Amino acid sequence: MNFLNEYLVALSRAVSSSDAPTIKELLRADGAASQQAVYARAQLTPNQVRGAAASKLYPPWAAVAAAHLQAVVQLQEGNVEAAATAYNSENAPHLLLVDAINEEPADVALAAAFERTMSNARHLAELADRQLAAQGQKTGKVEQCGSQLQQAISRMGLPKGDYIPGKRRAHLALVCMLLRVYFKLNNIQGCTQMARTVMGQYGQRDSDVIDLREFPAMYRVTFFYFLGRTELYNENVELAAKRLGDALAACRRDAEDHKRNILRYLVPCKMLQGELPDPGLLQRYGLTEYEDMRAAMAAGDVGLFHRALAAQQYRLVRTGLYLLVDKLQVAVYRRLIKKCVIVNRELKGPDKAHQLPLALVQGVLAQQGAGVDMDELECIVANLVVREALKGYIAHKQKVLVVSKDAAFPPPSALWWQDPF
Repeated sequence: MNFLNEYLVALSRAVSSSDAPTIKELLRADGAASQQAVYARAQLTPNQVRGAAASKLYPPWAAVAAAHLQAVVQLQEGNVEAAATAYNSENAPHLLLVDAINEEPADVALAAAFERTMSNARHLAELADRQLAAQGQKTGKVEQCGSQLQQAISRMGLPKGDYIPGKRRAHLALVCMLLRVYFKLNNIQGCTQMARTVMGQYGQRDSDVIDLREFPAMYRVTFFYFLGRTELYNENVELAAKRLGDALAACRRDAEDHKRNILRYLVPCKMLQGELPDPGLLQRYGLTEYEDMRAAMAAGDVGLFHRALAAQQYRLVRTGLYLLVDKLQVAVYRRLIKKCVIVNRELKGPDKAHQLPLALVQGVLAQQGAGVDMDELECIVANLVVREALKGYIAHKQKVLVVSKDAAFPPPSALWWQDPF
């Protein structure tokens, strides 16, 4: 009981002084403090834990500490499923804290405890699902965790009024956690709904700007990262690039792993918008999957692009980027035709430079190892015209592409990556 009493006294002191970092450390499910508190778990009954907590802490802290420690006992005994169930029940620590946060919205200690216990719930749910999957049993703990978090956000409601360090921070932390869980469950609709809720709460009217400067960097990074990925799934490439750029700007200088994860999604967004990444950037962050694609876009080399896409197919599918990166073909074909127009001008002079024989394009494609017949080439070029990647028309009988003499190659637009119909 000595370790347990020492733990509860330490938690009581941290709560009294609103020491958020210490509260978070004491409530870590896999932390040394929690593990040591239940070291003599064989002699501790649930009633003894609840009684000890009630003698040292006031509500809701006593119930939170007791529920947390009982889950830690299950975790120490190797029963991860029971620990996850305890942390995702009606009496889960983070749910016990919601009503208290509503009553005391400025209490930083409550917000810190909520953030940690909510993180414990997700971590234990993921551990339990991995254990169940390894045993060939049905999983579903992460889904259960998501349901509990949805319940928490409904009970908490939206923070109102001026900046309240406790509730507004807890609310944003909850939003970030829900986005994490939704992505784990591939629930893009849930992410989209959450994004709308957040825009209504934190966004500026008639603007895509979300000002979160008052919040810790870790929440800004997480929030903008998942919001950016949500916009990517919805094919809002411009907004996705903005959100991912905000996430990158919020990263600490030494957060190399976070920057790499963000750039993995930001780089193809920028490439779709016509901005090629610096080769040094790709090397620095180990984004080698984009090196050949960048070279293909710069040179208009369709064959190189196809080979690069095939070589990186597994990695791109695993990260959910394959369909997005595949749309870079529009930019590669556009670049190829632009170069062919320049060559045609040198061959036939400026007066006929805008009349590009499709046979010239067909020959270059064959040299690149991406040969196509004339019908397929006409379809490709027609698609570029429809998507406004170039201005012009096809003279079918003459097998000639007539490009506009004025701004034949407009800047990138949403039609490059969205269905034009």
